[in-house]
Amino acid sequence: MAERASVENSVRAHRAALHALSSEIHANPEVSWTEHKASALVAQYMREQGFTVQHGAFDMPTAVYSEFVCGAAAGAGEHVPTIAFLAEYDALPGIGHACGHNLIAVSSMAAAIAFRDAVQERGIAARVLMLGTPAEETDGGKINMIDHGVFKNVDVALMAHPGTQNAIYGKWLAMLSLTVEFYGKPAHASANPWDGVNALDAAVMAYTSVSNLRQQTLPSSRIHGIIKHGGEAPNIIPEYTMLNYYIRTERIEDLLVLKGKVIKCFEGAASATGCTVKVTEEPTFANVDASEILNGAYKKHMQSYGGVFGDDSVTRNESRGSTDMGNVTQVVPAIHPVFDIGARGFAYHTSEFEQLAGQPSAFDCAMVNAQVLALTGLDCVTDPAHLAQIKQEFAAAHKH
Repeated sequence: MAERASVENSVRAHRAALHALSSEIHANPEVSWTEHKASALVAQYMREQGFTVQHGAFDMPTAVYSEFVCGAAAGAGEHVPTIAFLAEYDALPGIGHACGHNLIAVSSMAAAIAFRDAVQERGIAARVLMLGTPAEETDGGKINMIDHGVFKNVDVALMAHPGTQNAIYGKWLAMLSLTVEFYGKPAHASANPWDGVNALDAAVMAYTSVSNLRQQTLPSSRIHGIIKHGGEAPNIIPEYTMLNYYIRTERIEDLLVLKGKVIKCFEGAASATGCTVKVTEEPTFANVDASEILNGAYKKHMQSYGGVFGDDSVTRNESRGSTDMGNVTQVVPAIHPVFDIGARGFAYHTSEFEQLAGQPSAFDCAMVNAQVLALTGLDCVTDPAHLAQIKQEFAAAHKH
């Protein structure tokens, strides 16, 4: 297959440079919205490969928009198949790249370049985007890109996440982040406590109420939170407390229902203690609703490189956290599979995973994944019927 040889040659040509880039990102972890070095490295490399690049796109200083319109498509004057490859590069506070986003970055970069090279060789009319998406671990830069219309003319969006196995399925849950603030009245805790309104009592009551609520939630739902600020000193009745909560459900529709129940716990605690409460919502992460057809293509190509997949009926029910890629899957056909980097006995967000993400063996797996992503994208531009089926599948699943 000519496309496969072209993709492999392209990835091989960029291996050394991208390995150095991945290592640099891994060695200099930057948390959400501060990925200045990583995004600059990504932008510079894509610019050097002939892509039109905007660094600091869509009101996000660390976002990268890179585009290449393949020769046959230039001046066509009509929509041509557009494939987007999505990169991430933010790290976790205190633990660095324990989610392997350095590998996601170089995988998608290599895939976009290899896709471009193969399309150029065959003279196919197509457009390729490589999107550097910041803050996946917190607010979700992809959501901002959706709001700016980035995916309006995108036919397919592709990315994959490093993990402990190869899997096209898994429960990437819808998620909402809440900041809860209680306001009371300070007083001396010994001399005149009766004059105070205890915001810590409200926080503790809210925490306990949410814990009790879990008994009446679906087994697939998750509610987890912390008391981030509980007061200033034991001899002062706390006038201010703050909690952070994450709420997760399998479907975004269920998230809205559960959110209402959780907020009632906060409101009840405020009423019982005489405090006032303020609840601030962060952008909602939707559940991943991946294309079955694209998943099948990804799996086929990964297996052609010797990739082994577990039982789909098992992996389909495994919880994998949440991601703003879920929001992308709601607006355009997309996938978010997991590729094996050899992690055994530990998972994401651990020091062991962080160490592995910087190893040459993990980078090797990322480059195989890049080839698989590129080939999955090429299927869409070399076979119009295949792309039409993907679009029909998406339209049928998103009739609302």
